[in-house]
Amino acid sequence: MLRQRYRGATLWARRVAFMLALSLPAMGIVFVASAAPAQACSWTVSPNMHCYAEAVANDTTTNYGMAANIESSCLHVTDDGNSATQEIWDVSSGTNYWEELGILSGIGYGTNSYYSNKTWFWAENTSDDGYTEMDDPQGVASAGTNIYYPVELTYSGGDWLAYGGNSEELLVESADQEATLIQGIAGTEYTSYGGNDTRDAGNIDALARESTAGNWYTWGNATQENFGPNYYIIGSYGSAAEEWDWSC
Repeated sequence: MLRQRYRGATLWARRVAFMLALSLPAMGIVFVASAAPAQACSWTVSPNMHCYAEAVANDTTTNYGMAANIESSCLHVTDDGNSATQEIWDVSSGTNYWEELGILSGIGYGTNSYYSNKTWFWAENTSDDGYTEMDDPQGVASAGTNIYYPVELTYSGGDWLAYGGNSEELLVESADQEATLIQGIAGTEYTSYGGNDTRDAGNIDALARESTAGNWYTWGNATQENFGPNYYIIGSYGSAAEEWDWSC
């Protein structure tokens, strides 16, 4: 999903270029008519800020990938224009560019379609093409509950490859990422301003990074970041695992 950085009164937002990645019918976003806070975690309330509960790896060495297991205890957002994800990222310095992979519920920004439960998605932000997202890859079933799914982002032969789904299959191959990626992130991203429409609890463990030599290393220390305007989900990091629990 579109990453944003919010600290105090400052917001660094990334420009979104929505792209229809699959031949699925586009659906309009449903806007909520009820009032909401002036600053809130919401896609439907201006200025469209996101919230996060995530672990940010302290290792910022140039890498060729991130991997983990995603286990979802629950993930559901009602059809009100908002969404939540459980995912991993590999990002550049300043989080200007990235690769990301995981599961979502709510509005998928790749198709503007609604997904009720644990749908696989991938996205990237690149210097040349901006933001691209693919939702609900063809032939890949939604994730189940309390099942560990291996996921992997890896750089190989000039392309970034995204592996996931129910059988750790290749979901996406992208040659567009030109940025040097240096840092792993894992957790949840959400846009529901009140939390009443969202169930979001999960665990991402066995977090690992791939060196430029192709060797994999377990995460060491990481910084826990829970942030966004009126954020309400609190994550916890330890032993190469990030977990959180909201309203299962």
